[in-house]
Amino acid sequence: MLSVVALTAWMAIACTFFDAAPSECVQATEDAGLSDEVVDQLRNPEGLDPVERAALQRILVQAGIDDICEVGADAASMNVTSQDNESTHTERAAVDGRNQDQETQKPSGTETGRSDRVSHGDYAQCLDEVYLRASDDYDDYYWLPAAVWYCQHLEPEPVPTSNPARCGLDQIEVTQTRYPEWEELLHDWHALAMCNPPPTADATHIGRGSNLTPTTYSACLDNAYLAHADMLGSGELTAGVSAWLCRNHLPSPPDTHRQRCDFNQLADTKELYPEWPEELHEWHAIMQCLPDWRSDVQTNADMYSTCLGAIYWQVADRYDKDVAISAAVWRCRNQMPDPPSIYSPRCEINHLRREEEPAVEWPSELYAWNAIVQCYPAYEP
Repeated sequence: MLSVVALTAWMAIACTFFDAAPSECVQATEDAGLSDEVVDQLRNPEGLDPVERAALQRILVQAGIDDICEVGADAASMNVTSQDNESTHTERAAVDGRNQDQETQKPSGTETGRSDRVSHGDYAQCLDEVYLRASDDYDDYYWLPAAVWYCQHLEPEPVPTSNPARCGLDQIEVTQTRYPEWEELLHDWHALAMCNPPPTADATHIGRGSNLTPTTYSACLDNAYLAHADMLGSGELTAGVSAWLCRNHLPSPPDTHRQRCDFNQLADTKELYPEWPEELHEWHAIMQCLPDWRSDVQTNADMYSTCLGAIYWQVADRYDKDVAISAAVWRCRNQMPDPPSIYSPRCEINHLRREEEPAVEWPSELYAWNAIVQCYPAYEP
């Protein structure tokens, strides 16, 4: 199930760390019509977890005020003096790509509006770049999560439409023409990203006749799963897509692990959501119960690889191998190394050969994922 949350391990946004917002940032936020909650988060950023910080950064980008409220990982305050900063370049590229997509997607007065709403944009080009690099050597268990992960900064904001199904068909027709090498799964993902509104955590219709209260995260997973199960078919794949789409509703990891937590969460979701595949029940339990990884000792080893192994073996004691791989990929996202500036095939060969080292015991899938993360450069439009 790397497709599950390798799809989630499409994983996470390398989080920006916020300092308290200065008055010009707060004023810009209010002028943009953003909620009081956003303003409060900017004024008190130290209380945000990594997922909340990533969500806040995305809101600023979408509102077009990330330049005013911009901050790098090492910045001491929010200001507009670092326009040449590399992180600013990446964020501006994401905004430009998204704006280009939205401008070409505005309906022209008809419901389908194909020529106006359908576009490939930077997001499709990024997916294409990663797919062409990875698909010859890896199957969709790897290349789809890798493409979504590497291209997340260009992921479009779906344009509201009363007929997302028609939008999706139009998008597939266009990408099939422009990118005939793609496998069907990538056409489907691109269409979903372009056309489908994000799932909500609404729990209005969940748990009738039950005394259980659904978690916010499980409610989002359920809404996402039911919305996309028919289109995607595979329960494993739909679970992965749902996990990725609901990443902004993730619970904060507990400080310690209690095995009873896993049993309770599995029992609750199986009662509330009997339609879910087993992978999704297990993923929800892991996200509710598994602490973040912390290094207790100083080591000369690569921190990302060390984290992958530690989390994998912690989860593999209780869950299927594929679930343990996905959990390791997700929980270690903040340890990911900076991508190299250029691609070197030798880098992948060297990392894949680590499987032959008796001192390191991982499943082969985890070696392959680590090789992609360590060796693929970032995509820049």
